[in-house]
Amino acid sequence: MRRRLMLLLTAVLLPIGLAGITNEVRLREERVGEVRADALRTAQLVNADVISLLQGTRNLLVAIAVIPAIRDLDGTACSESLTELRNKFDRYASVVLTGWDGMIVCASGKPMPADLIRDRQYITEAREQGRFIVGRYTETRESHRPVLPLSLPFRAADGTWKGVLVVTLDLKWLSEHLANLPNTAHAIIGVTGGDGIMLARNVDPEHFIGKPLPESGRALIDTKEAGALEATGVDGVARIFGFVPAGANMDGIFVAAGFERRAALGAIDMETSVEALCIVAAITVALFAAWVGLGRFAVLQERMAARTVELANERERRSEVEAVLAQSQKLEAVGQLTAGLAHDFNNLLSVVLGNIELARLRLRGDNDTDRLLERAMGAADRGAGLTRQLLAFARNQKLAIQPADANQLIEGVRELLERSAGPAVRLRFDLAPDLPPILVDRGQLEVALLNLVLNARDAMPLGGGITISTRASDPQQLPADLSVGDYLQIRVQDSGPGMPPEIRQRAFEPFFTTKEVGKGSGLGLAQVFGIARQSGGTVALDSELGQGTAVTIYLPRSAVAPATAAADADRTGGTASLRGLRVLLVDDDGEVRHTLASVLGSLGITVEAFNSGVAALDHLSIDPAFDVLISDFAMPEMTGAVLAERAVALVPRLKVLIVTGFALGGAEDELPWPLLKKPFMLGEIEAILRDLTPSSNVLPLPPLRGRGGTP
Repeated sequence: MRRRLMLLLTAVLLPIGLAGITNEVRLREERVGEVRADALRTAQLVNADVISLLQGTRNLLVAIAVIPAIRDLDGTACSESLTELRNKFDRYASVVLTGWDGMIVCASGKPMPADLIRDRQYITEAREQGRFIVGRYTETRESHRPVLPLSLPFRAADGTWKGVLVVTLDLKWLSEHLANLPNTAHAIIGVTGGDGIMLARNVDPEHFIGKPLPESGRALIDTKEAGALEATGVDGVARIFGFVPAGANMDGIFVAAGFERRAALGAIDMETSVEALCIVAAITVALFAAWVGLGRFAVLQERMAARTVELANERERRSEVEAVLAQSQKLEAVGQLTAGLAHDFNNLLSVVLGNIELARLRLRGDNDTDRLLERAMGAADRGAGLTRQLLAFARNQKLAIQPADANQLIEGVRELLERSAGPAVRLRFDLAPDLPPILVDRGQLEVALLNLVLNARDAMPLGGGITISTRASDPQQLPADLSVGDYLQIRVQDSGPGMPPEIRQRAFEPFFTTKEVGKGSGLGLAQVFGIARQSGGTVALDSELGQGTAVTIYLPRSAVAPATAAADADRTGGTASLRGLRVLLVDDDGEVRHTLASVLGSLGITVEAFNSGVAALDHLSIDPAFDVLISDFAMPEMTGAVLAERAVALVPRLKVLIVTGFALGGAEDELPWPLLKKPFMLGEIEAILRDLTPSSNVLPLPPLRGRGGTP
């Protein structure tokens, strides 16, 4: 039964397969016929152009022959005429006039020996046949330039043969002419003389002009009819050629145009082969399927089902990627909002800090009040740190890399880290004593530590332990991507489940996350890595399944000790050197403007405050006697930078200080004036004003008196 079914199936499938293969072969033959027809049309087009060029030359020689100086064989006069003709037509290398005996009478350019061309083929044939003759390939006597001689005998007025005019067609010009012919794109064009020597070629003529055709091509020269065939060209490339033989040409010129076979037929050959193989494969598969029975169909159905599941999974993965993209766009929007909020917070904190410092100055000596104000100052400082973190999250802040104490920095955010870890996680600190300072952006490192603690917490939903440790690195055991040097390492290690190798390898990729959609952006570890690299260090990840995860940040050591708050506080000691200073203050925020004016007034400075750059410039044009302009950067209508430029143009001696609550993202490097970021301490602005204004420019303060009124 199975054999009968196989025979029946074979009897049905084989004719179908043969018909399909026959159809593909027919389609290929049709394509070959189309290419041959295109090649022949191109050859005929080129042949018509070459014949037109030769006929045009013949007509030119006929017209020249009636010039009196030519007709009368006047050597002196005809040389000028022939030279003028040669200069007019750059296609000709030379023009020569001979007597009927073949001796040169005159020529364009330099004089030639009289008997130079007397016995040349194109001279003797012109005299013997009395018609226009196309010569054979030759080269010029001095420059060896390849040329094709063309000769025409002419008669005297009485009808007797008088002489022969000869022009030499520049074959390099002819090759360039062929290369620029229209409707010949992708074709290789060759023009050959009746003797089988290549005269011109539109591609690489310098390698082929003057070379003989191969025997296969020479055999076609004397045929009588144009045609097309597949052959190998002189460059060894298989092509489909169309040709017009010399036997079909009145001037004995053989013209061929070819298309590279691989380019012209490669696609149809591949398609034919593939279709034939597909037909054979289809028949084979059908016969094999019939032989093995319905059981194989069940296997195929299972594979189709598996493929369907795979496609469904792929759609799901694509949806996850789209969700991550949407999340990243959401984060970008949140980042822009955060940057604006940070600016507003900075303005508010400027007011708070300024008023606290004013209160400290006025209530100096009251210890209880000092302690209260000190706590308020600390809270405001933490608020300023929060705005730095907000700007860091928004990626709107340039890294301020400076020396820092790693242990002190970690202790400063200890409470924040413990609160972020949550009650189910034990947070332990193992900080090595007496460590040298590191080079890092303090705010960015705080963000990095917070990211690592949050990642560790999320990896342990049922609770666990996190250890933050600091150590000096061993120079012999540095990661491969670090240059030789001294580094400190900050390590965050958890007791979570760890990572498999495929997850560990991709952990630092931006947007890669194993969390559910909407619960993670995949930017945490990427941000940690970026902060470390920008600071001159790197990050190493150690994780094994069941062994937890450890992330180690390597940061370069600093040779300079970190600055202390006490140093800034020491700078607020006296205000005598700033008394008498006149300051033009501009800020669009009324509270900030009022507070800053009061702070500056406490230093003995005379302040004129305005809420816009336009109002400040109007006043400055009337009263230019100001020493310093202090302006907010981001203001409506006119920014602080534009205001400063116009103010200095009005008063060239005016000093400028720009203050801002925005992070300018590197634009501060382009400002030609000092920049002070809000919120700032009294000592900071006092120190900058001292640097801007020499003490000789301001009046000294009288000595301060104590509470009892004595000096």
